[in-house]
Amino acid sequence: MGEISPAYLSESDFDEYCDLLIDGMTTRQASEKLNKSRQNIAKWLNRYATDDQRDQYARALEFSADFLIDDAKEIADDSSGDEKIVRGERVLNREFAHRSQIRVDIRKFMASKRNSKRYGDKISQELTGKDGGAIEIKNAVSIYIPDNQRDPAPQIAEPQDSESAPDEPTAEKPEQPKE
Repeated sequence: MGEISPAYLSESDFDEYCDLLIDGMTTRQASEKLNKSRQNIAKWLNRYATDDQRDQYARALEFSADFLIDDAKEIADDSSGDEKIVRGERVLNREFAHRSQIRVDIRKFMASKRNSKRYGDKISQELTGKDGGAIEIKNAVSIYIPDNQRDPAPQIAEPQDSESAPDEPTAEKPEQPKE
């Protein structure tokens, strides 16, 4: 494949490409319909498309999501092949139902990719505290004091319970040096 030029995709080809996407075609199907390479159309969009053309392309993908959802609803509502006759009895046509489910799922998937704001999965995250209550926030400050033998480390007094605290202050005797 050679280098592409700005003339690779004419304005009428580009409009038709967007219309094909809106109709629910994949990028591969739309590019094949125009006898163009999907990769070259992507290169052309990145290199030569104007801002208006890029907006038109983005809107075409968003609109196509609406049509894909409409198609999915029609497929889901179509019950014409849900039953078949086996040995004179009507039974569920599981193959048809399964194929219909796949057809609906792929259209939902494509819609979620083409317009994720509207059809994509909503992901949310909630944070709660203990027993579903509010989150408790505690601030703690740690101060590092090096052990340099010059500055004594501060002593943190532990709070005493009222039962274990002595009624009168006691004076401690200084320790006598041993001789």
